Amino acid sequence: MAELGPGERSELGLVETDWPVASQPVLGDRTGFVPFVEYVLYRSVLATIGALPHGAQKLFTNVVAPLAAAVQPGRSRAAREYVTQALTHTSGAPPPKERVESLVRAAWRHVVTVTLRTQRFERELGTGSPLARYSVTMSDDVRALLAERRGAFLVTAHTGDWEAGGGALPWLGFKPFYVVSRPPRNQRLSRHFQRIRERHHVRLIPRHGAASQIPTVLEAGGSVMLFLDQRARKKYVVAPFFGRRAKCERGAAVMLRRVGAPLVFFGCWLTDRPFHWELVFTRVIRPEELAGKDPVEVMTVVNRELEALLMRRPEQTFWLHDRYRKKRPTVAPPAP
Repeated sequence: MAELGPGERSELGLVETDWPVASQPVLGDRTGFVPFVEYVLYRSVLATIGALPHGAQKLFTNVVAPLAAAVQPGRSRAAREYVTQALTHTSGAPPPKERVESLVRAAWRHVVTVTLRTQRFERELGTGSPLARYSVTMSDDVRALLAERRGAFLVTAHTGDWEAGGGALPWLGFKPFYVVSRPPRNQRLSRHFQRIRERHHVRLIPRHGAASQIPTVLEAGGSVMLFLDQRARKKYVVAPFFGRRAKCERGAAVMLRRVGAPLVFFGCWLTDRPFHWELVFTRVIRPEELAGKDPVEVMTVVNRELEALLMRRPEQTFWLHDRYRKKRPTVAPPAP
């Protein structure tokens, strides 16, 4: 894989394109006085903190993250289980307790950091091309896919700064670009986030009904971004995730095999420079690689790639998710 040079980045500038699926509201269902107060507090507090210098924001993060962990001990317990499973599967041995606790604390700090940066994203970058802020590593198979101008699934995990990653993809040639979204329940907040995304050439598809709209996007040569690393809540299949039985999206597995579009795996991570990111495309899975596989086999292939993304920068991974709820902790050996 090689990093894109300045000349290549300028050649990939965004051009206007038709949208095969019209803009549609993807909103939460909570309205009324309390959600309004939550919205005002969220916008005002983050705007104030987001305007502070980087050093002050870091201090704020170091204070708020432990408080958030204390208020939500259940998330920390889930994170310990998740981290322990991932490290055990990856290394073949139980991790030291200190390493587990370090990653749990890092997960809380990372959530606060990404939230603050998302709020300030437009102020820092504007609405033009953001590619000068990204170090982009792209393999030959990804370049070939872009040259084909073929519809594709962009698959990532909750690691790094996934919002910043999505904001760069249309400028790299993955356009028209859509994200399958489950909005926050606060309707005003969901509307706010959708406005920001659309200003950056990202349109939303609601999770309910996505299966009927995604083929239209792909047939038009567009791209659809999916997050497939978290626990499925309704229709699911059980497949290994870090060597343990886990609920995975059955609908996504069926669609990935049936639609016949390539899967492009990528991750976007924060760097030491504020508002600069490392964007890495790790693999392309062509449709013929999934042909004949059942949904469990499809998700097993997908999960291996997601595991690699999560472990690429474990200190920037959202471990605060109860990935294995109600599933027995059977540990399988690491994949070769």
